[in-house]
Amino acid sequence: MRNRIIYLVLCFIHIVLATNGLMPIGAASLLAIAVAISTYKYIKIDSSWTIQILLAVIYPINGPGIENAIVLLCSVSLLIYSTFSQRKLFALQNTKAAVDAQQQQFNETFQTVRKERHDYLKHIAAISFLLEKEDIHSAKNYMAKIIDNYEETNLSIKGEQGAVASALHSNYKAAREKDIAINYQLEVPISSIPIPPHKLVELIGNILENAVDACDEWQQESKEQGFIELNLRKRSGLYILSCKNSTRPLPKSLADQLFTTAGLTTKEEHVGLGTMIIQQIIKDHDGFLDFIAEKNTFSITCKIPSIM
Repeated sequence: MRNRIIYLVLCFIHIVLATNGLMPIGAASLLAIAVAISTYKYIKIDSSWTIQILLAVIYPINGPGIENAIVLLCSVSLLIYSTFSQRKLFALQNTKAAVDAQQQQFNETFQTVRKERHDYLKHIAAISFLLEKEDIHSAKNYMAKIIDNYEETNLSIKGEQGAVASALHSNYKAAREKDIAINYQLEVPISSIPIPPHKLVELIGNILENAVDACDEWQQESKEQGFIELNLRKRSGLYILSCKNSTRPLPKSLADQLFTTAGLTTKEEHVGLGTMIIQQIIKDHDGFLDFIAEKNTFSITCKIPSIM
């Protein structure tokens, strides 16, 4: 509201003073209000508004005249420049936030692998001790638990680049913490898909985050365990990435526009952007996206050419 008032005041001051002597003050005031209302949504106000006030001082010094058009043009140029600068800064802040999140995921994955490596010899010693005591049953149980833990990490990092491995691991961990049955069936590494790593992380991250959220909601409603299956295979020059998960039944009106309209979401607490990001990434890389929402299961399939 504060920025809107500032912008309205700036428009009023500059247009009324710039047109002094050229049109009635009433008409200039109406023009200023109309300009402010119609252009506000495109404008970003920053500290440069103080310079705009200083520019306005030039009008009464010049007096009525066509020369004031130059001052008005300078004011408009400054406003456009500050708007573009604000938009670039906002984009950089979003990029930094995304990079920070990826870095955190990478660090968590690295620490997990480091811990497992550190504990490896301890596990071997424990199994060796049980075998020496000929306690085969306990040794088998102990080994089964270790394999489960190692399998969780191995599924995420096998053949993957660091950022992609981090996204896979963090979402696997998030699913298991919510008691969701999650499984990765990857014939080839996801990192081999010809999409830049940062976009690949966005693609995988949004697909899995949506799946985890949908499963969690379904579990709370049905009191049954949900599932997520992520698959990747390569066939006839295409990478076929698919994800299937449990979900609450989606209204047909929502399902039909889920990947085509910004802001649509099944989540009540925030605006949905993930589906549009998925759609845009696939489109930008000449891919094809298809999805099926049937009863309590949601499936998404992305087909990406192996040669761009």
